[in-house]
Amino acid sequence: MYELINNVPLQIKEYKGQRVVTFRDIDTVHNRPEGTARKRFNDNKKHFIEGEDYFKVCSSEIRTNKIMDISPKIQRDIILLTESGYLMLVKSFTDELAWNVQRQLVKTYFKVQEIKNSYDESIIKSAIKEAVTEAVSETVKVLSPFLTLPPVKDNVKTIKKPYKYNSSKIFKLPSEIREQVDNMIISGNYSCQKIADFIEENTDIEISYMTVSRYIKKYFIL
Repeated sequence: MYELINNVPLQIKEYKGQRVVTFRDIDTVHNRPEGTARKRFNDNKKHFIEGEDYFKVCSSEIRTNKIMDISPKIQRDIILLTESGYLMLVKSFTDELAWNVQRQLVKTYFKVQEIKNSYDESIIKSAIKEAVTEAVSETVKVLSPFLTLPPVKDNVKTIKKPYKYNSSKIFKLPSEIREQVDNMIISGNYSCQKIADFIEENTDIEISYMTVSRYIKKYFIL
């Protein structure tokens, strides 16, 4: 693939996720004698950071990863300049053509990769959002039967404990009376005194509200 810069077809090259250019690319699009960009780089190499402004890549890696077309005879390492490296190298090119070419390279050749990365990021965010939404939807489906259960009555304030021993007078009550007593306790609508009165009214057993209170504490979770 090529991109037209200053009416010159420039082969698109990418390395480690970003677009790069060679010394020959720079000389060609800027109409400079061959070797100009390399000389400027060598003269100012101490200002360039490898891995940030440029990459030194062996010819075999370039061929293997098809970064660009090179002659089979080339065996040396090749310098690939990033956008920052390119701008540092050509900042001394101050003629009108140089400014125009720099603008084209920065706004088209290098900018495309930035737009692509932003587009990829938006796709990833969209995919994550979709996955989370689907997961929440599935969770709601699973939990919906439980979410729609009828509410527990507010007046149920106690839970019955299993009987461990029969030391209370209440256990001498007829089973149907004791069941009614348990229901009165669970409802939470009756005081201990009212429950005691109920027992005395329906049986011949005398019982105090304290006995009822002890029974509740032993056999019910408040």
